[in-house]
Amino acid sequence: MSVPGGKQLWYAGAKVLFVAALFLFVSSLWLGKSVTEVNQKIEQVASQHDELVTANILLRAKKARLFSPEAVGLLAANQLAIHMPQSGQYRKF
Repeated sequence: MSVPGGKQLWYAGAKVLFVAALFLFVSSLWLGKSVTEVNQKIEQVASQHDELVTANILLRAKKARLFSPEAVGLLAANQLAIHMPQSGQYRKF
């Protein structure tokens, strides 16, 4: 019984299909791995972003405390010996 196109044609076609299927399988594995790595990087960056946002909030709160009038007055009094004069310690001209 003869095969249409001959055995050599079918053998070559089978080889091409095998190589194409192998290429698709390997590229699918590679792309799956790449997608997983990208997703992990995205999660890592999102986690770092959340940490930075929290640190930013804490630093802004600390800045607000340090630059409050009470803290500045206390720092001036303690480090520079600058005190608000009490009544009777100054004269108005």
